Amino acid sequence: MIKVFYKCILGFGLISTVFAFEDKINHPNDLLEYLYTEQGWEYIKSTNDGITIKSKTVKGRELEALMVHKKIKISPVIITEVLMDVDHYGDFLSSAGTLKSIPLDNTSLYLDGYQHISNSIPFFSDRRYCFRMTDMGWSEKNQKKLVQWVLLNENDKYRNYLQNNDSDAVYLDFGAGVWMASPTSDGQIDISYRLYMDPGGSIPNFIIDIINEVSIVNIFKDALAEAEKRSVSKTVIKQK
Repeated sequence: MIKVFYKCILGFGLISTVFAFEDKINHPNDLLEYLYTEQGWEYIKSTNDGITIKSKTVKGRELEALMVHKKIKISPVIITEVLMDVDHYGDFLSSAGTLKSIPLDNTSLYLDGYQHISNSIPFFSDRRYCFRMTDMGWSEKNQKKLVQWVLLNENDKYRNYLQNNDSDAVYLDFGAGVWMASPTSDGQIDISYRLYMDPGGSIPNFIIDIINEVSIVNIFKDALAEAEKRSVSKTVIKQK
């Protein structure tokens, strides 16, 4: 995820020699490619528990993309399991009290879901969106991409669902995120979460950037904590 903006565990140019984008990034796939590339990320700060926070501008957009990353010893496969477990987000996300997550369609290729974010700020509406999350099939041979997601257009596949659920909430339709993992020379895994989402509304951009920085760190911590818990549980079962 005012902790309302990147509470999905969930849940793209900048370098002309790498990508030849238009003046404004509008397509989800372009946004994903922008998030994937390593160029352009600028260091903001590091937390006491080893999380590094970075940002970079998105061409034609007023808000910044954010990235958090950290070295861990948890299997990326377990992290993927946590991220794809939309049914149980409420069990391990600290923002669960204001976030409603509902799986809509789960196929062999992707998982579609719906999220509604309740907001307690006066005169500021709740937010909602449908998203498509994809397990990218991380392995020792296919490194880097773990899971990616994009927001879906409200007039597409789930139009009828949206008309009958939380219709007063503002629909968010431009955003994407990607979780990535790379083995390091010391035997650990460098895990990162990168995202961009425009939450709409009239709150000044610099305030949104600050709020989003806090929210992405909290999501990152929640996901890693749950992955660590499941990793320990799997180890205990194997030892029995």
